[in-house]
Amino acid sequence: MIITVFCLYPVIKSVDLVLYVRYDYYRNIVYERGFDNFGYVINDPEFWLEAKNTCIVVVPVVLLSMTLSLGIAYFLHAGGAEARVIQTAFFLPLVALFGGSRAGLMDRGLAIVWNCFCFSLSFIRDCICSNGYSIKD
Repeated sequence: MIITVFCLYPVIKSVDLVLYVRYDYYRNIVYERGFDNFGYVINDPEFWLEAKNTCIVVVPVVLLSMTLSLGIAYFLHAGGAEARVIQTAFFLPLVALFGGSRAGLMDRGLAIVWNCFCFSLSFIRDCICSNGYSIKD
C-alpha cells in the first residue's frame, strides 16, 4: 500500500501529465492526450543545444566525482594514522548528534573539536610532520 501510494502513483501520474496535449488549467480538464509534445521537443533546436550543454557539464563532473570518491575510499581503506583522523573527523558530527542526551553541551564540544580540526595550523602541521615531512618556520 505504501509503495503504491508513494512510488507507483507519482510515476503513473507523471506519465499521464506528459501526455497532455490540450488541457484546461483552470478547470483541471484534459481534452486530448498524445505524443505531440515529444515531437515538438525533438524538433526544437534549443532542446538539442541544452542537451549538449548538459552533457558537457555532467560527464566531467560525474567522472571527476567518481574518481575522487574512489581515491578517498581507497586511501581510507588502506589504513594508517591519517585515515583514522579523517574517519574521525567525518563521523564526529553523526556521533555527536546521536551520541548524547545533552544537545547543548554536545554542540559546544563539537564546535571546539571542529575548530581544532579546521582552523588550527598546529594540527595541520602535526599531520604533515607525522608523515616524515618537515616544515620550516
